[in-house]
Formats: sequence, C-alpha cells, structure tokens
Amino acid sequence: MNGITEAVWQLLVLFGPLILCVVALQIIENQTQKRMTRHFGWKSNLWTGWIGAPIHEYSHAVVAWLFGHQVKKIVPFEPEENTGRLGYVVIGYNPKSTWQTIGHFFVCYAPLAGGTLALFLLTFLFYPSAIHANFKVEPSELFGTSLDQAMNQLGSIVTLENMATFRFWIFSYLVLAIGCHLAPSSVDYRGSARGHRRMALVGLIVIPLYILIGGMPIFMLATVAPLFLILQANFIFAVFLCLVVLTIVYVITELITWLS
Repeated sequence: MNGITEAVWQLLVLFGPLILCVVALQIIENQTQKRMTRHFGWKSNLWTGWIGAPIHEYSHAVVAWLFGHQVKKIVPFEPEENTGRLGYVVIGYNPKSTWQTIGHFFVCYAPLAGGTLALFLLTFLFYPSAIHANFKVEPSELFGTSLDQAMNQLGSIVTLENMATFRFWIFSYLVLAIGCHLAPSSVDYRGSARGHRRMALVGLIVIPLYILIGGMPIFMLATVAPLFLILQANFIFAVFLCLVVLTIVYVITELITWLS
C-alpha cells in the first residue's frame, strides 16, 4: 500500500468499529426505550433510570472535570415526566479555551464510555469466567480479533444453562437498566453543539495531515493496536449485550400483546 492508502486503512481499522458501535448503541437504546414506553408507559423509564441515569450523569461529570470544566451541580436521578429528564449536570466552562470547548464533544459521549465500562464491571461481577483478556493482535486482524473476543464472551453468558438461573435474569435486568441510558440525549447534543463544531474543525486539519504523512509507522501501530483491541472488544460486547436485552424486551412485549 502507498502512504495515503495505508493512512486511510489505519483510520478505518482503528476508529471505524468504534464509530459503528456508537451508532449501534444509540439505535438499540432508542428502540428499547420506545418499545418499553409504548407498552408500559413513561414510568417504565423509572424501572431502569434509577441505575442508568446516575451512571449517565456521573460519566458527564467525570469527563467534564478531566477537561477542566467547573462541575457546579450533579443531580443523578430526579425524574420529570413533563420534560422526560431523569437527571442532569450543570457545567461551567471558559468559552475562550479551545481545550474546554473541545471538551464538550467528549462530555457529550461520556455516558457511552461510562456505560460500557459499567457493563464490563457488571459482567466481571456476575460472570468473571466470561472475561477474556487478549493483548496480542496483528493490526491487520484488529477488528476480527475484537469481534471474536466479544462473541466468545457473549457465548459464555447466553447459554441455556445460564438462562435457567435467576442470576442471568438479574444480570439481564441490570444490563437493560444501564443500556437504556448510555447514549447521549437530545439535550446532550444541543449542549455540545459548539464542541462538535470545534472538533469538526480540528478533524478537518488533523485527518488530512495524518493521511498526507502516511499514517503511523508500523512499530507505533503495533504498539497502539492492543489498546484499541480492548476498546473495540468491550464496545462490541456492549452492543451484543444490549442487543440481547432488546430481543428479550421484544419477545416479552409481543407476548403480552398476544395474550391481552
């Protein structure tokens, strides 16, 4: 491959699966919440929000703090049916600071990272044998290795033997509670609009430069590949877990509809 092709390939291999996972998690969460609200009403959000909302809000707060924002107030769970809001964080920042303005972009998506981490810890607590640590990967096989690792973890959990236990259904409920609240809300997107614009500007400068210089040297790519393996495998695993729970919710709601 020539330098430009190599650089584009590196960007796709490293960041492509993560972007797809972010989109997938957003879609799965929306579909799960819509189905639950349609069949059980808005108060069904309270069944999951008491766990999911605090994780969501504290994820915002932690990343805001990392970017030097002033976290003025954290309300982890205070449901408001008229607005649909379950919790919120009040953040102050210096609009003249490029670092803090860009930080709003990452604050917006913080619940995705926080929720994925929570799902990993939840899995470690309920099914520690399902966690497979692999730090050796060829950059050209990064996505395939991440996918295999996530599928192996899921296969260790979703078995007929496990589904016959209370532990599996408690685990599924907690995955539902976290998975229903890990994507950014419409308020999050509106509040981070300036950060998105600034991040887009940075991307328009950095990405073409990265492509023009031919990407990372092979030795550096091999060094960062294990880190991206961990990120990709856990995000893919989160997508699989949330998809399983969406399937369970779908079956239960369809069964209720059929019986009524």
